[in-house]
Amino acid sequence: MAYDAALPLTTFDFAPPLARVQTKPSCMSAPYRAHEGVALMLGALSIGAVAGASIFFGAGRVDAWAPTTVALAAYVYAIYLIGLSWRAVLATRAPESIILFGLSVGALLAWPIVMLIGAPNSLLTWLGLPLALVASCLFCLIGRASASAMYRTGAYVCLITGIGAYQWLWSSINASA
Repeated sequence: MAYDAALPLTTFDFAPPLARVQTKPSCMSAPYRAHEGVALMLGALSIGAVAGASIFFGAGRVDAWAPTTVALAAYVYAIYLIGLSWRAVLATRAPESIILFGLSVGALLAWPIVMLIGAPNSLLTWLGLPLALVASCLFCLIGRASASAMYRTGAYVCLITGIGAYQWLWSSINASA
């Protein structure tokens, strides 16, 4: 009677040789072109603004803690996307890309702090969001990074535009009420 269980599994190689494995090129490996940045940023800005306005009008009047909690979750996810893109931007070693991405990240991180300190409807309160969005748009138009970094930038621009549209509508409606 043969007992085969005593043979270690490492002696058998079930994996196919690497020469036979065929990989297909993904859409993220294609070079990123500048005119795609225009479409990406216009789409991200418009989708974010429409989503923020729809959530505002769809939710109706809610207490201040509910939109703050949702905005915090979206903001944390945007920071996660920034962290993923940061490595790709630094890998390019292009100074204009690093400077523009750094400006957009700095304005984006400073925006909630300024909103907490400043008056609700002052110019200083709403200056950080357009600066972050303009720097992000310039990064997608001028910067040299991978396509996945650009698409992640578009995703966080969409998130931040949605938060900004919601908060702008909320503060303007509540200021008049």
